[in-house]
Amino acid sequence: ENDGWINRKARVVNLKKHSTMYERVRAEELGIDWHKENGVVDETHAIHGGGLPLVTTDGNLRGVMVISGLPQVDDHNLGIEILRTFINSD
Repeated sequence: ENDGWINRKARVVNLKKHSTMYERVRAEELGIDWHKENGVVDETHAIHGGGLPLVTTDGNLRGVMVISGLPQVDDHNLGIEILRTFINSD
């Protein structure tokens, strides 16, 4: 089951170059149907927290980190914690 979530979250990050949590909150704040606005369906794209873009300092997307299996806010926060630890390591 998590494989499906992972793929769906990764597709959102690859499409929008933002985290899945950002896309979810933005859609809620604007009151839009995210899937309709982007021409995709929930079965292929999940705007649930846990998908994070891996972006270089020059702004290029180089990969995607996906956390899945926890509640969506926890998935997102764990990903942020991992990235902070990595960035601050020597």
